[in-house]
Amino acid sequence: MAEFKTAMAKCAIPMFNAMYADRDGNIFYIYNGAVPKRATQFDWSKPVDGSNPAAEWQGYHSFDELPQLTNPKTGFMQNCNQTPFTTTAEGNPVKDSFPAYMTHESDNARARISRRILSTHQKFSFEDWARAGLDTTVLESETQIPQLAEEWEKLKATDAARAARLADAIAELKAWDHVSTIDSKAMTLFALWFERMGSFKLRR
Repeated sequence: MAEFKTAMAKCAIPMFNAMYADRDGNIFYIYNGAVPKRATQFDWSKPVDGSNPAAEWQGYHSFDELPQLTNPKTGFMQNCNQTPFTTTAEGNPVKDSFPAYMTHESDNARARISRRILSTHQKFSFEDWARAGLDTTVLESETQIPQLAEEWEKLKATDAARAARLADAIAELKAWDHVSTIDSKAMTLFALWFERMGSFKLRR
C-alpha cells in the first residue's frame, strides 16, 4: 500500500477515483486528480471573471490535500462515481475539511445500494458475492413510492374519480418488494412513472 500511495502521490493521472486492496486486508481510496488551487472567494460552479487576478490558479493540490480514506472501521469501501464523502457507511472524509470547489458530485442510488449490500456481511462467499453483484433492488422506489402514495391520498380529496382510476396501480406499487424482475408489473409502472416525471421536471 505504501508503494501504491507513493506512485499515486505524483498526481500524474489527471482524474479518476482510485481504490486499492491487498492480501493483508488493507484498503485505500483516493479522490484522485489534478485539482487546481483556487481562491475560495468565488463560486466556481458559475462563470468567473478571468480578468480578475484573484481568479488565477495557484498551482495544484498535493496528494495529501485530496479526499482519501485508509482502512475504515466498516471494513469496506465502494465508489460509483459519487461524492468521496459517501465512500463507506461510517468514517468518511469530512466534507468541510476541503474547499467547496474541490468536489461537485452528489450521492447516487448505485452508491447507496452498494453501501447497503456491503454493510450486510462481514465476509462474502463467492456465491454471496455473485448474488450481490446481480442485486436488482430498485432503491429509488423505496423513497419515491411512499411519496407517490401520499400524493394519491390527497388526490382522493380533490378528484375522487381520477384517484379511483389509479387505485389498482397504487396498490400494485405499495405491495411491491422493490425488486426488479422480468415479470414485475410494479417495476414497469414505477419505471414509466419515474421516466415521465423526469421528463416533466426537465421541461419545467
